[in-house]
Amino acid sequence: MNFYIAIANIVGLYFIAMYLTDDFVPRAELTDYILPVTVYRWASGGGWIQTHHMLMIVHTYTLWWTGFAAVGFFVWHIAIISVGKTTHEVRTGAMLRCTATVAENFRSVFGALWAAQFCVSCTHCFQADERWN
Repeated sequence: MNFYIAIANIVGLYFIAMYLTDDFVPRAELTDYILPVTVYRWASGGGWIQTHHMLMIVHTYTLWWTGFAAVGFFVWHIAIISVGKTTHEVRTGAMLRCTATVAENFRSVFGALWAAQFCVSCTHCFQADERWN
């Protein structure tokens, strides 16, 4: 899920940037990209900033921080899956010994065709089959 959230954030930021480049940038000042300034100028009604411009700036900030969080969680979970532990086991310092290989750890979490799950998230297409184990 975190992988797909990070990808969706990148795509969303790209499309918002393309729209704002065409519609917002020619009239904007540098301070118009600062969130409190944008909201204040929109709320005061004295500026030229329209509602959809303000919402896109708010959405850009939201995409940035959720994107960073998603990438952080994704990297964290990939790291602990590779050593065969859970978040609870890492946080409590449980002394567990995992003798499985990294590939076996990924297979136990994501299924037999775990690498394909990242490209196409369709668990029904990649159900466990004895041929792949």
